[in-house]
Amino acid sequence: MRVAILNAGHMDYGGTERVVAYQARGLVGRGHEVAIFTPVNDPSVFKEVIPLGVAIGPWWRTLYFPVMKRTVNRLLHFWFGGKALKDYDVIVAHNQPGPYAAYKNRKETGKGYVAYIHAPWRRLYPREVDLATGWASDYRERLMFLRRDYWLEIDRESIQGASAWLVNSRKIQGEVKEVYGVDARLCPPGIEYDRCRNFPSDEAVTSASKYGADGDSLLVVGRHAPQKRLEWIPHIIRMVAVKRPEAKVIVTGRPNSVVTPKLTREAARLGVKERVILVGNVPEQDLIGLYHTCPVLLYNAVHEDFGIPPLEAMACGCVPVAWNEGAGPCETIVDGVNGLLARPYDLEDFAAKVVTLLEDDGLRRKMSERGVELAAKYDWKEHIDILEENLSHVASVGKGK
Repeated sequence: MRVAILNAGHMDYGGTERVVAYQARGLVGRGHEVAIFTPVNDPSVFKEVIPLGVAIGPWWRTLYFPVMKRTVNRLLHFWFGGKALKDYDVIVAHNQPGPYAAYKNRKETGKGYVAYIHAPWRRLYPREVDLATGWASDYRERLMFLRRDYWLEIDRESIQGASAWLVNSRKIQGEVKEVYGVDARLCPPGIEYDRCRNFPSDEAVTSASKYGADGDSLLVVGRHAPQKRLEWIPHIIRMVAVKRPEAKVIVTGRPNSVVTPKLTREAARLGVKERVILVGNVPEQDLIGLYHTCPVLLYNAVHEDFGIPPLEAMACGCVPVAWNEGAGPCETIVDGVNGLLARPYDLEDFAAKVVTLLEDDGLRRKMSERGVELAAKYDWKEHIDILEENLSHVASVGKGK
């Protein structure tokens, strides 16, 4: 099959970009021809995962805007382009405007598409945390969402118009049913378990040392978005340091002009600036090295759809701490078994959970072992099995549904 994978952007080492990269690799590995289409692209993101020969580019064109590049190009791709998609047998559509482009292509060519839904479009269906924090690009996209009814219609028809629906977690499965009225199949992301588990210890030391990480380092992994609540990290590390004076935290992720300065200002205000180490985007190999070196993952993001970092951390023996809020991480973290879940959103309780893991080596070792066992159940092979099955069916049906 010739498969086109569509996403809203390929600029960060985020969960959606990770799924897109591994879907491309998995499908190419099974003999399919794959291309990734996105309005904006940073070719360095997951270049170590995406196979050589997989083209990444826009389905229309990317225009240069120094401030609003992502927003404007994403908006333009709702309305323009699509000719590049006609030659593909089937499409995997991730975040908007991906599904809408696939929907328009289906109306013109009759070719179906699979909607992989990470969450209902949160600009249209905001969660409590979205209303509380806003978005890092609010001032750029405010005009776009003045016509909310228009975007609701576009989103709904392009999701309902798909030939099949896949979701990343049971939480999102329920939301998709409630919002769009469709029955989506569970297809959670995977991890490179064998690579994580069998990563050479000398390479882990080398990788981690690039970022100043050691056995006293905590780890934060994820994009710099308001919903990740990175400004809470300085509060947490300050409380942890009362009991563990050598503690520091390594924060990965591409800096954001709104979120990252808020984090650094808060660290300076609380007097923990030297304990909060921002390292930017981290290649996969180095990230695995950090997981192996840092004993605890701080996963304090709010209302996560699924959460790949806790699984990767567990595979490497790093124990995660997250919120006990019923979101995606609660589907992989069993409190007191393979990680700890703190009272939402009690920073003192979160910090206490971290201290418990740092001070009780036996407990942490036991949870680490159980985490390794659970992480083994999440494999990209099963994800690609489900994806390929759906793509093959959709491609064979053609115009039928």
